[in-house]
Amino acid sequence: MSFTSAPPALIDPKAIRSAEREVARLQKAYPDFSRNRLVAQVIKYHCVKAGAIGGATTALGMIPAFGKLGQWALGLVGDAAATAQLQTALVLQVFALHERTLDAEDEKRLLTWIATMGAGGGEVLEQMGTAVVKRVAQSFAGRFLKRGLPWFEVTLSSTLHVGGTYLIGRRAQLYCQLDGDMKAVEAFEKQHPGIDVRRIANWVKLGLSKTIETAEGAGLSVMAAIRKLVSSGAP
Repeated sequence: MSFTSAPPALIDPKAIRSAEREVARLQKAYPDFSRNRLVAQVIKYHCVKAGAIGGATTALGMIPAFGKLGQWALGLVGDAAATAQLQTALVLQVFALHERTLDAEDEKRLLTWIATMGAGGGEVLEQMGTAVVKRVAQSFAGRFLKRGLPWFEVTLSSTLHVGGTYLIGRRAQLYCQLDGDMKAVEAFEKQHPGIDVRRIANWVKLGLSKTIETAEGAGLSVMAAIRKLVSSGAP
């Protein structure tokens, strides 16, 4: 008789338990909210946070005065790693809100979504990025230039982070609603490929406000600020 051990989980069980605790807290805090309303709140929160991280790390990497500090911060926290961590938490919370337990196939799909959609690529996000930057520029270009920040690059980075995170959150919600039927999910997405530019622009503005606060922290406080963006609490 031979015994084989189960393959290691792709998603840290601690992250799953953390998502379940967060969902329980939200349900207790907002007992009158429907499931869809809670999902919408969770998606918005993670999108704004992703935009802040993308904007802050891009700003740190491009400002000459903070170039080495920016590289140091990116090396320790890692923009891609921080964003993937955030997007994973989003999917796990959406799953928990739908009382869906992840199986091995779900875990693989989650990681695939983050590696593709969450990276900010794709034609939909590129088109959206241009439209959002135009909307946001009127509100933030002056504020960024006043502080010596590369407003276009920072805004575009923030926009792609927000857009990619939104697409992941929306797919996770559809996946749960359609009982894990990826063909049905992809068919729905094909029929409804657009993104609400105004909504994304508003979330980018909220994220960029946090980016400016982070950039103004300077010095060692920048590192603390980025860590706070990654680990800060609930919606």
